[in-house]
Amino acid sequence: MAHPGNTDRYGCHTCRTNCYKWGLSYGEYHCHNVRGIQTTPTCPLFSTYNYLSESCECNKGYIAQNGRCQSMLTYCSLKYGFGATYSYLNNSCECKSGYVFNGYKCESGYSYCTGKYGYGARYNSLSDSCECSYGYEFNGSRCVYKSLYNRFNR
Repeated sequence: MAHPGNTDRYGCHTCRTNCYKWGLSYGEYHCHNVRGIQTTPTCPLFSTYNYLSESCECNKGYIAQNGRCQSMLTYCSLKYGFGATYSYLNNSCECKSGYVFNGYKCESGYSYCTGKYGYGARYNSLSDSCECSYGYEFNGSRCVYKSLYNRFNR
């Protein structure tokens, strides 16, 4: 039984209607037997068949993961956490504004700075750096309350 939809010159097309009834995913590019010969293999969702390399390739903005194509945004979020995003300009994962890469994942700037320099620290998103909050001073390793710092360091 055939399902509806015109095919391209290779006898293939992208499923857009009642795909589940045909055992396909929405947007899946697949081919039908043309004169009894299967011309092109079925490709995963969000990919197209490249006739030069004779293989399925993920569409722009997607990456091959475990036999399927996953969006780069999802890939970056899973790899580096909620604060990660994908930069199409740099073609790489980056931390969103207000987040800092801590060596493993994208962490909120506030959490990163207070973890590194104490509760008197804050994140400055304009300079993308940690600094001591008003009323606190840097004692060489942490941000400490000025009056306590001055009291013990006279």
